[in-house]
Amino acid sequence: MKGCLGYDCLGAGQFAVQKNVPANQDMFAVYRKLFSLHQMLWYLGEALLQKETASFHGELQMLIQTLDTVRRQPWKTVLTADIDSLHEQTNRLLKKTMQQKQLRHPSPHKHPMGKRFTNKRLRSTDFSMKSLLAADLSGCDLQGSCFLGSDMRDCRIAAGTADFTKGPAMSRAEAVQAVGEGIALARELAEDGYRLIATGEMGIGNTTTSSAVAAVLLGQPVELMTGRGAGLSDEGLARKVDAICRGILKNEPDPEDPLDVLSKLGGFDIAGLCGIFLGGALAGVPVLADGFISGVAALCAVRLCPAAAKAVFASHCSAEPAARIVLEALGKAPIITAGLHLGEGTGAVASIPLWDMALAVYGGCYSFAEGGIAPYTPQC
Repeated sequence: MKGCLGYDCLGAGQFAVQKNVPANQDMFAVYRKLFSLHQMLWYLGEALLQKETASFHGELQMLIQTLDTVRRQPWKTVLTADIDSLHEQTNRLLKKTMQQKQLRHPSPHKHPMGKRFTNKRLRSTDFSMKSLLAADLSGCDLQGSCFLGSDMRDCRIAAGTADFTKGPAMSRAEAVQAVGEGIALARELAEDGYRLIATGEMGIGNTTTSSAVAAVLLGQPVELMTGRGAGLSDEGLARKVDAICRGILKNEPDPEDPLDVLSKLGGFDIAGLCGIFLGGALAGVPVLADGFISGVAALCAVRLCPAAAKAVFASHCSAEPAARIVLEALGKAPIITAGLHLGEGTGAVASIPLWDMALAVYGGCYSFAEGGIAPYTPQC
């Protein structure tokens, strides 16, 4: 079940195509269900390979058979599958697997938290029972690796947000939970000794949610706040503006209530990043905003708690038309203006050496007196 080359869907994409689902919203709904099923099958398959699960192999095999049966049903039947119930059963067995591994390996492992593994060949590596918080596994070959019992930070709120042109993207409670997850993560990083947090995100369509949230919070026209994202055509941009306008009209978010705006028009990514900025402020750790999307998250944080502004630092100004408007609203000046489109934390990371250099000059540069230079006297 390797799946796509560009995005490892664990075979869900091929399964969806083979079911001849009509090319409409049903296709995406079926894909999401299949992706969840294939994820569960993969994790349960890994659990089945562990020696520690021998005592409940039968339970694992029965659930694997159930999941396999569900995914092979006609697409209309797949749509009605109770994924939440199957998730609960899967999580119970995976937690049981973790507990058995903990009993077998009670001593703490030296963990790779924060370590850079970028583009490494890590096939069949045993990461079980280890903390991978803030570790960089981008571009790694992880085929056959074991992550059972590792700290991968389960911040799942729900299986994605809803279509905001038809109703709220999420409930207010879900927005609060997502913000809380971000706060908790930032505070934990601070407790573990991290003195700087760089934000970033990766997603499809999240400049749409960001433009919608920013337009409402700042009272700006949607057309002014909406850009081409990953490169939309004129027709695509018009559809994007139309979707945002319809979402605002449908949900009527209250611009004086950031949580209301976030829950009705935002995404879990923006809410989680909002929590990171709030958590950084609580812990006294500076947080670098990356591009437009994390800038909107910072705006939400500051609207929720104005004192959080002290923790927000702008890294760059992205090419999205609303990016500068958001930074101006925050009163933050970017130190890089290079027309970056990418996001994903690249601008924040690129700015770190500049912050280091500024700090080195501030803390280590000799004074005029130490350099034998006469003090500067202002001339009228």
